[in-house]
Amino acid sequence: MATTQGINGTEIIKNIDNYIVYLAKFAVEEHNRKENAHLAFSKVVKATIDPVVEGVLYYITLEASNLGVLQLWQAKVWVKESTGYIELQDFHHVVELKSVNTNDSTDPFVVEFAEFAVREYNRQESANLEFVRVLTARTEQVLDGNLYYITLEARNGELILAYDAIVWAKASNTYPWLELVDFKPLFNES
Repeated sequence: MATTQGINGTEIIKNIDNYIVYLAKFAVEEHNRKENAHLAFSKVVKATIDPVVEGVLYYITLEASNLGVLQLWQAKVWVKESTGYIELQDFHHVVELKSVNTNDSTDPFVVEFAEFAVREYNRQESANLEFVRVLTARTEQVLDGNLYYITLEARNGELILAYDAIVWAKASNTYPWLELVDFKPLFNES
């Protein structure tokens, strides 16, 4: 009967730790290739090794960013040690964790969500605002994703005005689905 060895935190020997990280990155890259996804590997949370007749199964729980939303994923990777063959057998989303740091107004995900807010506002209101920059941003985790509270500047004709936007990034297995919840001028435009 095969035994299962749990690996978590300081129990990992350095070279095994590096190999687990290598396999986790492989799993993310393989998932991205197969699903046309854009996950970015963050870290290994835990791993379990299960020796089998034809090699070793690695059950890896990892964090990966999905367009700014840090999520927990599980990967099952089979390694045929005699030949070095590696196969991703399963990769699925477990639970959403938290968003990336939004204290930085230049964070590319925050900027992307702010640009989305301006585009969506223009579409809904037949307006013609031009995104300028993010002033501040914060995020709040909700049941199905994250709410991004963004204060931004947009050009309205010759004026550059400040606006508050709320963008809801609903998490899915491959990409967040964005919805503009609110968009209003910070000060009365009249």
